[in-house]
Amino acid sequence: MQESPTLDELGWDAAWADTWAVGRHAATEVPARVVLEHQHIYRVHTGSAEHLARVTGRVRHKLGSREAFPAVGDWVALAPAAPTEDMGRIVDVLPRRGRFVRRAAGTVAEAQVVAANVDVVFLVSG
Repeated sequence: MQESPTLDELGWDAAWADTWAVGRHAATEVPARVVLEHQHIYRVHTGSAEHLARVTGRVRHKLGSREAFPAVGDWVALAPAAPTEDMGRIVDVLPRRGRFVRRAAGTVAEAQVVAANVDVVFLVSG
């Protein structure tokens, strides 16, 4: 059985911890890293387990544009699912340090964040 990565192994550091402390998060909320996003359903990792989560309505309104929504690599504040719920809730998105952006598919000229907070990138071309 594979061991779950720690927050440090996922990229959590003192700067992220400082940002978290400023956010005044509830005691029930935990930091988590977005590892997968599919049509506004997110798989996040807390350093001890993976969870499915959705962005709350309040956060959805606060973020506004599609570009501001969580992307793979973002750090979020997660309110884990209660025993009667099927998904946790993303209640905040920590500010990004960087991002990969492309033009979103479709006719509307809109940016799509492909990945956020990435330190190293390898580009391969055929």
